[in-house]
Amino acid sequence: MQSLFFEFLLALSLVAKIDGALDLSSSERPKTPVYNGQCNPPFTPVEGSHCYFLSHDEFETNWLRAQQFCSWLHPEGRLAEFETLEELVGATVFLTIDNQNGTYPWTAPGPWIGAIELGDSNEFVWASSNSSIEATNWSPSRPNSPTVGDGVALDASNNFEWIDLSNGTEIPMLCEMPANSPELICPESFFSLGDSCYFVEENSKDWEDAQTVCESLATGGRLVELETAEEVILLKRHLDLNDYSCTGN
Repeated sequence: MQSLFFEFLLALSLVAKIDGALDLSSSERPKTPVYNGQCNPPFTPVEGSHCYFLSHDEFETNWLRAQQFCSWLHPEGRLAEFETLEELVGATVFLTIDNQNGTYPWTAPGPWIGAIELGDSNEFVWASSNSSIEATNWSPSRPNSPTVGDGVALDASNNFEWIDLSNGTEIPMLCEMPANSPELICPESFFSLGDSCYFVEENSKDWEDAQTVCESLATGGRLVELETAEEVILLKRHLDLNDYSCTGN
């Protein structure tokens, strides 16, 4: 209970600091729970379909080599980039709870993330896309490093607030990889095809009765809605190959 209460307070604090107002919209949204196969080793699955690798004090290097190291862990690996306020809050809560457990301590100041300074401008972008950073969590008086092309680290001694450091500083890293798609498990009598589950009723029904049958078969059941050309092709091929036919009542 104490841990949950702390997590809630931390989320409130972050949202208030980032937005300048007490807006809980990002932390109130239900998050996708952790599922089997979400991440490849050595990444850790986190709610919201995120996968992080925490090097703690076991490996330290400069910003560029940290970025390279992340790409060695997974073909799409990179230093973590928090593209939404929701992800920023969730990652900071996750790191804080991990740090409280104390099993693997962070070497001060903390891990690199994927933000990099444009020249000596004190303006930072996400390195993978060169896109502006929408949600930040700067420590007071930061950014203020006098060097050019600084990287951003999370200060483990100060609730993982953001600090800018010379990109040659050797510290730990926080990597991320895109989550794997969850395994599709279809209800009984349905078959899987692509990312969806289907059921074929071979007896004729009017539209309303057919919709009622679909709703009764599974939670969220409905008459099929073919949203992409790929789905049309997949379903047509399946029906042709399996000799489905419709008969009257």
